[in-house]
Amino acid sequence: MTYRAAAAVPYDDRARAAAGLRGQLWLLAAADGVRPDWSTLQIEGPTRTTGRHDVPCYEWTATVEVTEHRQGDPGAWTASSSGRPAVRTARHR
Repeated sequence: MTYRAAAAVPYDDRARAAAGLRGQLWLLAAADGVRPDWSTLQIEGPTRTTGRHDVPCYEWTATVEVTEHRQGDPGAWTASSSGRPAVRTARHR
């Protein structure tokens, strides 16, 4: 399964945009009890547009494939090496 995130930000900084998009993708995946495969992360952009008051706005998108995470409790997603669940959700199908 592929997850997609988008962001419109006032800066043309790929590293900052990528960090925010990775955070969005991590939250989406964690809510579904799956793990992002970061080796498949693809970031596109920026597309420059003009926002409110003629302020430049840069649109970025990212996609990542996810895999199921079955270590311990299948409803838990661990984000740290401690093995404690960072987010606990019910499985959605």
